[in-house]
Amino acid sequence: MLSRILFIFFLASGAKAQYVSLSTDKTTYQPEEKMVVVAYQKSALPSGQELTVELSSNSVEMRAIRIGSKLFAGTVNAPSVASNYIVKAFVYSQDIALANAVRSEIGAMLNKILQAQLLLRSETSPDKIILLEDSINELRSLIVAKESELKQSRTLLEEVSLNISVLASNVKPSATPKFSDPIDVSFDNGTGQYQVGDSATISALIHPDIISPSNTYSYDLYTDLDGIAVPNSKDSEFIFNVPISSSMLTLGNHQLRLKIVGMAMDKEELFSTIIGDALSYKTELTQMIDNSSGASKVFYEMELGELQLIIDVIFDIYNSNKVILYEESVLITVS
Repeated sequence: MLSRILFIFFLASGAKAQYVSLSTDKTTYQPEEKMVVVAYQKSALPSGQELTVELSSNSVEMRAIRIGSKLFAGTVNAPSVASNYIVKAFVYSQDIALANAVRSEIGAMLNKILQAQLLLRSETSPDKIILLEDSINELRSLIVAKESELKQSRTLLEEVSLNISVLASNVKPSATPKFSDPIDVSFDNGTGQYQVGDSATISALIHPDIISPSNTYSYDLYTDLDGIAVPNSKDSEFIFNVPISSSMLTLGNHQLRLKIVGMAMDKEELFSTIIGDALSYKTELTQMIDNSSGASKVFYEMELGELQLIIDVIFDIYNSNKVILYEESVLITVS
């Protein structure tokens, strides 16, 4: 399922790619806009071998983080100059036993670095501080050397590339079209007029056929009362209820603003799949941390930290892909 979504809805990688399909969250970006690059493993390797990926954009390397059993992702800012650029994935195979041994060694060295850093916090002797700092720097150099050793042992399987475009910064997205009554708002008392001490429930029905005749969006509703966000519940795909407590309905007039936001269904499905896989892998890593100790535990904790960072970025990009489709305000009167 995921491979189908990646192929259809992201910019597809070259037809000759055998092991990995490469994709981005968009085909066009604003200068320095955050972008996410995803590599999906579509072919298995022989027993004893595992696949790993290196990513680059405009010849700038980005760290590829495993976010699922077959998924790697990296994030980077789009180039600052408007032009066409190439995103690349370098796909390698590596020996699993060697990779695990290197990971264990790196975990042990990370553990020693943590211990030295703890000692530094309370150390007052200048000579001992220098020794500890030298030890940390030496361990970091050894980690780099180990990573390089593993990298040199890899076999390049293929190089996959795709094109992206960066638009001039003054290029604006197309204006949101005007819609006629794409949302029906109703009050639980039928009038929108309440007494002090009352609570209220406002229902909103979205008409997707008015917003998009082909119904190509998934929808959400953002609501606020007098500029203060109020939560709403989604009863069905197009019906939302907005409960407002009596404490918010003070004497006077209040403005409830309803903002329909949407995302193309294909992109919503894709992000949901990627985020779901990443969260599942996060759970798996957490269990591995709970069931390990020493160097292995430290290494898994480092991987979990990197995974969480990229999950946060993907969530940010997911939210930034939502567009405001319509906005309406209704008056609530309290006497």
